Amino acid sequence: MRDIWSIMYHAGCRELYVLWGAVKVDQLVSREKVDKITRYLQENADARGITFIKAALGDEVSYADIRLVMAALQSAKI
Repeated sequence: MRDIWSIMYHAGCRELYVLWGAVKVDQLVSREKVDKITRYLQENADARGITFIKAALGDEVSYADIRLVMAALQSAKI
């Protein structure tokens, strides 16, 4: 269990760094994934919840990728 909490903690920190603009999302997520996630979010502005978004995008993107891109979009750092 400790490993899961450690991963979640560090993922949350990375998300905050992107949100604050201290780290660019491209440093953490490939440009292809950023573009795919951004395109999906723009075309599906009414998408409900990260689980629904993840299911639509498939296994090639992770929940962390989605959260990081969402943080970047929120801070307009893409």
